[in-house]
Amino acid sequence: MGSIKSVASPESISGEFKRQNGDLYRLPQDVLCDEAKIKELIAQIEESDLPFSEKIRLIHERDLKPFVDGSPLSGEFRLLLEVSDNLDALNIYRIASHISVEQLNGKLDTAALEKELLVSVPNPRLLFSARALTEWAVGDSERELAAQLYTLGKRITTYRGVPVTWDQAVDNKVWTTNIDTVHLINQLAGDGVLARTDVESAMELGVGGGAISKTLIADLPALKEYTATDISPYALMCAKRNIATMLKPGTEFNLYLGKGLKTIEAAVDLLVVNPPYIPHLQKPDAVDPYRGTGLIKEVLEIGVSRLNPNNPKAAIYLGMSSLADRDFTEYLAQNPGIKVERIGEPLEVPLKIAKVNENREWLEFLKREHGLVDSDQRARESGFRFWHSIYVLKITRCEA
Repeated sequence: MGSIKSVASPESISGEFKRQNGDLYRLPQDVLCDEAKIKELIAQIEESDLPFSEKIRLIHERDLKPFVDGSPLSGEFRLLLEVSDNLDALNIYRIASHISVEQLNGKLDTAALEKELLVSVPNPRLLFSARALTEWAVGDSERELAAQLYTLGKRITTYRGVPVTWDQAVDNKVWTTNIDTVHLINQLAGDGVLARTDVESAMELGVGGGAISKTLIADLPALKEYTATDISPYALMCAKRNIATMLKPGTEFNLYLGKGLKTIEAAVDLLVVNPPYIPHLQKPDAVDPYRGTGLIKEVLEIGVSRLNPNNPKAAIYLGMSSLADRDFTEYLAQNPGIKVERIGEPLEVPLKIAKVNENREWLEFLKREHGLVDSDQRARESGFRFWHSIYVLKITRCEA
């Protein structure tokens, strides 16, 4: 079984309580910090002789609050999204039964819930579309109710029988299950990954709300060690809440806060990455090498070095977009020692990211240089003007 550990020294991630000019060291954003070390820092802040108000300020300033509180859910959850295994339907339900706090934060059996079907969308290209609600709702009242339930910001999404909870008030700015997520899982299943008996250690880089990781943990029969990373502490706690109930006895589960692969040692049988894939107006630079398609670049540069050398089937599965094709070709030419295969079929989806859709210069850049499809006809038919294709790549070492 592969082992995974941070290569940073305890001093570099504030493993020891230190004071400098009356303040504590920050957690560097480019260092992957494991949950245990972060909790050591929290304990040191709590046990210090600082005034209580100063302790609170430090906890908030360093984004440590999620590690203090976790991410427990409460309140009524009324929206259930069920995506069919082959992605040919999205069923949107109103949950009629009460879900207890224990169920929300523990094992959740969505099949046992009392629910009312509001909308059934065939061949969904998004997990929310106002146009799809209008076109496919059972009736006007069901359409209006479905739209209202989305606005509450609380939902349960299931794919392949694996439920993931999300509450935007708790899971601050966390990407929950979306079309990219279920498409990647679908391709993993289609390539036989979920049934592999040689995968004892696995990692997801950028875990988000945890749907991919939870599915891997639920299905991989021989899994002994799993690691999830993210740059968001809220994402890590959301993923932990969702994943914890799916862990099999004896499975080691690790969480890391930070960017990329460079500061983490790994020898895993499976690495899954659903990275940012929209090229930025500016190329990645020394200030933020992960801007745009920078994480894809890093995966191609060093990803295979993080695979278990004793497992000839060890592989990386990388979510991709046609928007990143040009950058990917450039990065691949710089890394000839790897083998890349496309898995399954691509899926055409709308580009629905507000930061991009509201930036005319960025959209023109993507159309001009990265193949973003701009279609009046699709805008009339679907309500979405800009489209791209998502697909999955399998990356392995070149055979000797």
